[in-house]
Amino acid sequence: MRESSDPPHRPEELRRMVENLLEWLEAPEQQNLRRAFATWLREVLLPARLPGVRLEAVLELSEVQNMLAERVLEWTQEWK
Repeated sequence: MRESSDPPHRPEELRRMVENLLEWLEAPEQQNLRRAFATWLREVLLPARLPGVRLEAVLELSEVQNMLAERVLEWTQEWK
């Protein structure tokens, strides 16, 4: 079982993590931090955890969330 401090390994876990970050950073003054997390996800975490997943020019964490939601559905359908 995964410890809560471990990084997410599955797309659905990653999507939930991004959703939680968005809730935590919802205030308008957190925009720069949301963008920093989006960049980190795009440049560091996603390439390491989900090889082949590319995020083209996402600037906001909400864009990452939307992309992951779509990808999770695609991957589930492909798996079936």
